[in-house]
Amino acid sequence: MVKIWPIHKSSAAMLTVLGALLFLGSCTNGTTVLSPGEAPAIEHGCFGCHGIGGINENPNYPNLAGQKERYLVNQLTTFKRGAKSDPKVAWIARRYNGMMNAKAAQLSDQAIPSLARYFSARSCSFGPRRPQPPSAPAKTKICEQCHGKDGISLNPDTPNLAGQKQPY
Repeated sequence: MVKIWPIHKSSAAMLTVLGALLFLGSCTNGTTVLSPGEAPAIEHGCFGCHGIGGINENPNYPNLAGQKERYLVNQLTTFKRGAKSDPKVAWIARRYNGMMNAKAAQLSDQAIPSLARYFSARSCSFGPRRPQPPSAPAKTKICEQCHGKDGISLNPDTPNLAGQKQPY
């Protein structure tokens, strides 16, 4: 009798990533070349929640593809510091997330900029635009001041909203 063990969703995603890498390796005579940011992304399980290449299907997690590099460095650094501080203080700074604080605490100082460069260099998916309700244009003008007209911020410290799912 074969026992089938339940697999957590993030574990299943990691197995999918590893399977894809093994397949790619077999197509290139066993030599898989990873970009500098891809290796830590695989090692720390980033693709499990944020999707392969930084685009995911889960509305609860942000897409990282195409995000500002400096913004990602700041966020990962703050998550890393938040893991060492009082959770109440980190939460006030909006960077307390049990999972992200624990993951970021494991990142080396070299891995953070490498991950940020990798994800920021990826292309984000805009997806089909939905018609705006009549009251939205006036409200979006406020958002545009920081996040840009099409959701692409000109400020390297302000995140892009383009490419994010509506629930997130």
